[in-house]
Amino acid sequence: MSRFFSLTLCLAASFSTVVALAQADDQPESSTKPVTYVYVTRPTHLDGFSVASNGKLTAVPGSPFANISVQGIVGNGKYLFGVIGNSVDAFSIAANGSVKLAAANAISEPSGSCGIQSQLVLDHTGATLYPAAFVGGLCDSTDFLSYQIESGGKLKYLGDSGQTFLWDTPLTFSSSNKFAFGSECIDYEGGFLYTFSGYGRSSSGHLTLESSIAPPNMNPENSDDYYCIKAVAADPSGHLAVSLQPISNSTDLPDGESQLGTFTLSSSGKLTTSSSWKNMPTTGTGATALAMSPSGKLLAVGGGGLEGGGGGFQIFHFNGSSPITKDSGILQSSVQFNAFAWDSANHLFALGNGELYVYTVTTSSITEASGSPYSIPEAGTVIVQSVTP
Repeated sequence: MSRFFSLTLCLAASFSTVVALAQADDQPESSTKPVTYVYVTRPTHLDGFSVASNGKLTAVPGSPFANISVQGIVGNGKYLFGVIGNSVDAFSIAANGSVKLAAANAISEPSGSCGIQSQLVLDHTGATLYPAAFVGGLCDSTDFLSYQIESGGKLKYLGDSGQTFLWDTPLTFSSSNKFAFGSECIDYEGGFLYTFSGYGRSSSGHLTLESSIAPPNMNPENSDDYYCIKAVAADPSGHLAVSLQPISNSTDLPDGESQLGTFTLSSSGKLTTSSSWKNMPTTGTGATALAMSPSGKLLAVGGGGLEGGGGGFQIFHFNGSSPITKDSGILQSSVQFNAFAWDSANHLFALGNGELYVYTVTTSSITEASGSPYSIPEAGTVIVQSVTP
């Protein structure tokens, strides 16, 4: 597998690792038949787009959907689910990508709940939905709620996960669908903490906090530091990508750039690693947002914020249990990206600064699509959905 990206611009540039950025206008026109749909939340409405094979976006019929104002959104191909206050509404997806309300679902909040978080998670089968409640005396903890998805988009409550400190969202499900993982570095006062959590998923879909699931012990180069796991992403074959930030015990501040490691997951939920500070690549961004491609071969990394790091995003090769390898430099360095999504046609959708960037990414090249970026002011989250045959 090539470790290089080719660069196609008006002026050629050479780097230690070569990156290609070519506008899709230079590519031959492709079929207008959509290969996937993309949905983006805003405070007042929902935007929906069909995606051509060359990455070009076209609004689906009825978009923008002025009657849909949700905070977070996920989809299982048949329904979109969005958080609206303390409820989760289901929206049916038509064959042309248009959506309409199918069911309004009140959420059974646990005792002492401070409200429902904006993040929603689905398991890999799309059969179970997991909203999260703010809990704890200072509303500084999370309790995941398990709901079975029934006909018409209605939800059946299965139970809660148990409380864990801080907001370890969004959750990432393992390829086996038996486990989920989350982590957060910043507490409610802006300090740094180690809060990686593991959950077990039963055959019914009920998610339960598992105190026995713990990451392998890893030490930064500086003996006074510890690693805080900021984000997790899973590949299709039992591995996790994790972003780790060295934190100084003396100053309670970041000590150097974030690094990217890989964990291997056993059938019992045990995590092992061959990663160390010596073989993990560093990132030039805060690495608070990770997104694994459907193939498991590419990893998009971005996000900044309190954990440090600049703007832009990077593409890395993910190699299972072997060390992650750095390939692209920092792309769009002036943009602070907060969300990524991939489709099965090698398109990467990157959301930041009120704009949606679209790239076609392979193991050997990255090409920005015609029309990218698309202005979407106040955009919150982005998801992709397969086209109904």
